[in-house]
Amino acid sequence: MNRPILSFHSNVSPYSELTSLVFSQSIGAYSGLSTQVNSYSDDNYLRIYNNWGLTQNIATAYNVQVTTYDQAVIHGFSTNLVSQHWVSVCQTGFGEGVSTPGSLTNYPGSTMFIGAYQQMMLAKGSDGSLSSIIRANSSGSGAGFAELKTNVLPPTDALAGTYTFVLSVGFNWVP
Repeated sequence: MNRPILSFHSNVSPYSELTSLVFSQSIGAYSGLSTQVNSYSDDNYLRIYNNWGLTQNIATAYNVQVTTYDQAVIHGFSTNLVSQHWVSVCQTGFGEGVSTPGSLTNYPGSTMFIGAYQQMMLAKGSDGSLSSIIRANSSGSGAGFAELKTNVLPPTDALAGTYTFVLSVGFNWVP
């Protein structure tokens, strides 16, 4: 089997691949506002897919965990957003299929604040098992996914500004 091919996608058709998320806040009729201290941002939903492109013989991703870092290349955690765990994640669904996007099964997961070594393991695998896995369907040639809800909660001492961080997914696999 070949290495899992994980990618971030929107949870809304056409399920576009995501390269960034913007965390903002809606207050009344106004949206896209800066997130206020001690207030949650609006929710961002995304899916982590294994094998979106439906390549043949793709392995299962085991021990899938989600966290944040300052940068993609250097897994630092010096910014307050990462070290103080401002980002929360909750698994809201899972699914698999022989074609993308696959069928969603809703799942009422628990919310967890993440950052650096504070990681969230998936509670449900893409196959509905109680394993932190994302399969490429049962055949290794389809697609599987986990759906997540994310938001940020800046603490009362947060400084105003723009914060850039990386949402990271770690996993193991067996060739």
